[in-house]
Amino acid sequence: MAKKQTEIKNQPKKSRKKKILFIFILLLFLSIIISGLITWYIYFEKDRFRPRSYNYFEFPAKTQIFFNKNYPQIISIADSIENELAIIEKESQRILNMEKEYPDQKNITEKAIEKLNKIQADAKGEMSKIINQLNSIFVTANLGSSSFEESFREETKKAEEKLNLVNNKIINESAPYKSPEKKPQGLIEKIKSYL
Repeated sequence: MAKKQTEIKNQPKKSRKKKILFIFILLLFLSIIISGLITWYIYFEKDRFRPRSYNYFEFPAKTQIFFNKNYPQIISIADSIENELAIIEKESQRILNMEKEYPDQKNITEKAIEKLNKIQADAKGEMSKIINQLNSIFVTANLGSSSFEESFREETKKAEEKLNLVNNKIINESAPYKSPEKKPQGLIEKIKSYL
């Protein structure tokens, strides 16, 4: 009788130890997998360029990848132009809301919206021309032309200058219509604005 009772008491301890060992091994295995995924992301995926889809103009993904690899300034300027066009869109919406609030001042708000729409349309037209130029540079590069190396830097510089002109034009022409930025009032807002 005494042997049976001690055997019964020892069995749950052994199965409990097996369960703890199993959970420990499972957690160790999961931590190895997670650390491997984090390492893979940091070394391989973090810096990999992903083509962006632009809302206001078409910029083919293959052309974006090519210029990101060879001339990344083009991509950063295109991103800046996209952001400025988005700001113009928001400002147009803000002015429309103001028009609803103050219907007596409709003639002023209509002129502002007209001007912002013209700025946006002009920028879209200029961007389509510049992107056509960038696409021709990309196609020439893929043809393996020997004259490509000579003209690549010149043509890309010209395209970069045009992009900078479009970007500066958008910023300068839309500046009077942009809402003033609110300056932080209290200490907490000032700290948040620096972060």
